[in-house]
This record gives sequence, C-alpha cells and structure tokens, in this order.
Amino acid sequence: MNTHQHDDELLDIAAGWIVKLRSPAACERDHVEFSQWLNQSKANEQAFDEMLTTWDTLALGAELPASSWDPSAQTMGFWGRCKHLLSQYLPGPANSGYWLTGAVSFAAVLMVSVALLLDRQAPIEAEVYQTAAGESLFVELADHSVIELNTRTKIEVLYSPQERLVRLLEGEAYFDVQGNKARPFVVDVGRGTVTAIGTAFNIKRGGLQDWVAVTEGVVRVKQKKEPTTPFPASKFVQADQHLMLSGTGLGPATELGREIHWLEQTLSFENSALADALTELNRYLAKPVSFNPADLAGLRISGTFSTNAPQDTLQAILTTFDLHLSNQTVLPADQTAALPSKG
Repeated sequence: MNTHQHDDELLDIAAGWIVKLRSPAACERDHVEFSQWLNQSKANEQAFDEMLTTWDTLALGAELPASSWDPSAQTMGFWGRCKHLLSQYLPGPANSGYWLTGAVSFAAVLMVSVALLLDRQAPIEAEVYQTAAGESLFVELADHSVIELNTRTKIEVLYSPQERLVRLLEGEAYFDVQGNKARPFVVDVGRGTVTAIGTAFNIKRGGLQDWVAVTEGVVRVKQKKEPTTPFPASKFVQADQHLMLSGTGLGPATELGREIHWLEQTLSFENSALADALTELNRYLAKPVSFNPADLAGLRISGTFSTNAPQDTLQAILTTFDLHLSNQTVLPADQTAALPSKG
C-alpha cells in the first residue's frame, strides 16, 4: 500500500467517526471506541483534525446518514466519494497527482461563493443571554442543545444553516450539544474556538487564560489565527480531561479535577491559596471584595461552600482566618483600610 492510499484510508475512517459522533444516536461505546482509535497514533489524530477542517469548511455532512456508516469499512468510503464528487468539477481523473490542488481550488471557489451568497442575505441576529452576580441560567436552543450559564456570564447565539456558533463573551458555561453531522457546533472564546463533536463540556473564561473541561465525548480546541500565529495549533480534549488556552498557546490535556462543581451550586477548594479562593468567590458576590495577596500569603483553605449564599461563605472565611472587612477590603485583624481622600 502506498502512502497516498494509506492517508486516504485514514481520512475515510476519520470522516466516519465525525458522522458517528455527531449523530444523535451516538452512544457511550462509540465515544470509547473513538478514543481508542484516536490514541492509537499521531497519524490518526492528524487525519481526524484534517478531515474535521475539511468537513466544516465544505459542509459535507449531509451526504450520508449516520446509520449507514462503518468507520472500519474497507470501501470507497466518504472521503472516496468526496473525491469522486469533486472530480466531476476538476480536470483529470480523481486519482491524478493534480487532485489535491484542484480540490483546494474548488474549496476556495466554494467558500468565496458561499461568502458572496451570505453577504446578500440579511445578517444573522444574535440571541443574547446574560447572568448577574450569583445567578445561573438554563437555555435550551432551537436544536435542543443546552447551555447552562454560571454567574456573571454573557453569551451570543448565532445559528445559521451552515453552522451553530456561540460566542462566550465572559464568564463560564456548560454545553450539552446535540449531534448534527452537517452543522458544526462552535464556541468562540476570543483566543480561539472549541468545536464540539457530539459532546458535553465546560468553558471558563479568565483574564489571562481560558479553561476547557470535557465531561463527555471529544472537542477540538484551536488557537485563533492571527499574524503572530499563522499556523494555529489545535488539540483534541477527551472526556474527563481539561486544557488551558492562553495568548501563548495551548496547554497539555490533563486529567479533569474539581473544576465544574458549580453545576451542583457549590464551590470546592482543596488546599487552595486563600487569595485564589477569594478571587473565585468574588464572581458570586454582588459587591466583590478587594485584598492584598501579600496579606494572605501562606493561608490555605479546604472545604465545600454553597454558591447560593456567597456572603455567608465570605463571613465564614473572615471568621476562620481572623480577617475583617473594611471599605470592601479584606484585611488582617491588626490592619485598617485607608479612608478615601476627599477633594
């Protein structure tokens, strides 16, 4: 078998997994088997990444029903059918050395045509959902996907025939996505995108970094393409893993810990720095407190607290560590806050 045949087979299998995982009928066994296949080799991961990009660009998902797909079938397969379809528009046979160049040209023409067509249509109006301090919100979308917003969170939902796009502008949200092989579900977090493949996951935006935690299925996290990142990195994050996205790139996918206890209306700390705990608590307080991390150096906290009573949690912390609150500033017992100057 030559290299091109091997690559085509991998792309064909990868396309099959996209169909399977985006189908509403996808089950836990499908996700487990996909994870096993993805982890077999770097070539499998690269093939899946390439096919996912091709799929989302050309919207090829409508060609085959998920029920007819066997990812391991040694047949012409989806990728082969794509080449057959494109060969009708390209000079020369589908297996010629010019096929890939022609396919790229065809894709470029198709994208320009779609862009011109969309430009003539009325702009898509975003649906905006937002929560204040201490609030949460449960949103069911038109396709029955569900988004749960945590405190101080704002999202925009833009659904079109080609794509399901959500912009997470601030805060934290949990996404439970319905599979749809023809319409990718993409969350834009500013620094990059998170593409769902029939899955459930949590995203928390921060000042310097964002966290993506997956509870079911697989997502692809990809850097935003900018002048400083002309070839943006992308990684797959699987169930029970999380990953950090920052301005400097993508961190490793590591084992999921206690990051999403907020779904149970709790804050959970395990030997955490007190300054970090107060920063997290501030997201739930109607009037956030300020503090000097140096005053809290060496103080650690463990425990589980209700997000429904953040003021009570704050008072419990103050009492435990012999701190007091003055002018919304947390201070050690032997300090007082400076009064604001007048005039």
